Amino acid sequence: MYSQGLTYSYVTAVGTAPYRGGSYYYYLVEGEPPPGEEYPLASDVTHTVKANVNMYLKEGRGPTFLGIRPFSDLNANFQFAFMSGAPYTPTNEKGKPMGSQKMPPTHQMDMKIVKSFRGAGGLKYGLFLDVRNLFNVNNVVNVYTITGKPDDDADRPQKEAYYTEEEWERAVEVWQRYTKDPSNYGIPRIVRIGLWVRI
Repeated sequence: MYSQGLTYSYVTAVGTAPYRGGSYYYYLVEGEPPPGEEYPLASDVTHTVKANVNMYLKEGRGPTFLGIRPFSDLNANFQFAFMSGAPYTPTNEKGKPMGSQKMPPTHQMDMKIVKSFRGAGGLKYGLFLDVRNLFNVNNVVNVYTITGKPDDDADRPQKEAYYTEEEWERAVEVWQRYTKDPSNYGIPRIVRIGLWVRI
C-alpha cells in the first residue's frame, strides 16, 4: 500500500508590532512614536512546501527469507518540509533598525519505520526507528542582526589589540565558541529506537 501527499502554503504577515499592545510597550513607553509603516512579522514565512510519502506492506505479504517474511506488516513514512526564511530586523552598530531582511530557507527530512509482530492472545508489538532531520541539515533559525549571520556578531577580536599572537588566537577561539550559539540553528539529527506493545 502506497500513499503520498504534497501541500503548499503562501503566507504574508505584516504589522506595526509583534503582538497586541506592542507599539505601546516598545515605542510609547520609551518616548518613541509607533512605526508609520508595516513591517514583516516573525511569522511571515512566505513559502512552505510539505511532502509526505507512506509505504505499508500488509501482514503476511512480502518476499520470504529462510521461511519468514521480514518485511511483513512494515510501515515506512517519510516527511519533507521546505520553508522560506523567516524575517529579521537588521541593525547597525548602535542598535538602530535598518529595514527588514530574510534568513536563509530551511529544509528537513524526517523518517519513521515501524515493524509490527503478532503474539499469542492477539497481543501486538513491534519495533520502531524514528529519525528527525535525517540528513543532519544545519538549518539557520536565528542570526545576529548586525551581520545577518548565525556565527558572527561583528565583534571579532582585532589582532592589533593584543600583545602576542598567542593571546589573540586564544581570544578568537573564545569568541568563536561564544558566537556559535546552538540556539541559532535548528535541531540536529535525532535518532530514536524503541519497542511498543498494544494489548
